[in-house]
Amino acid sequence: MSWNNCRGWINERKYFLPPSIVCRATSLSSFPNHGNLDDNQSQAIARLTEAYRNHGHKLADVNPLNHLDEPTVVELDPACYGLKLDEKLSQEQENLLVKDVVDGLKAIYCGAISLETSTVECSLEKEWLFSCFAETQARELPHDLKRQICKLMVESQNLDNFLGTKFPTLKRYGGEGAESMLPFFHQFLRSVCDSGVEQVFVGTAHRGRNNLLVGQLNFPLEVMFRKIKGLSEFPESALSIATGDVLSHLNISTDLDMEDGRKLHVNLLGNPSFLEAVNPVAAGKCRGRQQTLGEGPHRGNKAVCLLMHGDASFTGQGKMRM
Repeated sequence: MSWNNCRGWINERKYFLPPSIVCRATSLSSFPNHGNLDDNQSQAIARLTEAYRNHGHKLADVNPLNHLDEPTVVELDPACYGLKLDEKLSQEQENLLVKDVVDGLKAIYCGAISLETSTVECSLEKEWLFSCFAETQARELPHDLKRQICKLMVESQNLDNFLGTKFPTLKRYGGEGAESMLPFFHQFLRSVCDSGVEQVFVGTAHRGRNNLLVGQLNFPLEVMFRKIKGLSEFPESALSIATGDVLSHLNISTDLDMEDGRKLHVNLLGNPSFLEAVNPVAAGKCRGRQQTLGEGPHRGNKAVCLLMHGDASFTGQGKMRM
């Protein structure tokens, strides 16, 4: 579902009940309507659902140590809405408990990936985000896609293992700890290509950059090995005007061969050690390309900008300059 296809969405709040939690929770958009509940239950479930949408991220499973007590979020307590966990919610085909509804909402909004929309002012955009997020959380990846993702991550790990063995003192900012970035890029590039995008401008952190360059952006390994050995990535004839940069600042501008014979141009910009400095450069290049392509008021149909940065593992530790 794209936001462009959702612009005409009626600004109407709809609330649904989760199905039986025998299987994994499915999208909120596919939950049975709660219209057959009594008015009190209907309003209570609506308020509880809205509470999980707005506050579910506060219980997200994002603590890597996972040993701290679960925080108390008053807004997510069913008792605040006059509901009891063992209370039955009658529907046409099945009887559900409030606990089943809570479990379903937790599975969607309080997992290892969560969603916070407090800074989104447009209610239509919020509804679109909630719908896409719930649908994505419930989606089962096809077996072939799982194998493809596994292949990407194994290749990345092999590269890290080789570089760590061959060049043990090399400051390379490998992909360890950033493995999920690779399937993200894999899916992102294919999704934007399917949407008709022709050019992508990327500003990203050091961590996993070389794995991305070699694994998905056609960066020549021989050039990387030249850099590791202290040589310039530029040819000898250019050394009078260009000396090159460090390994973790490498960049590339390349055309990727996508499905159905389509081409996608990806420009991964070089970035200094102060990572956020690349953001206005990438955004400015993308905006300039959008203007040269003559895009209309809703920009992003032909050229998009992707900015990524690395955060610390724990809140309050600050940004990691990696």
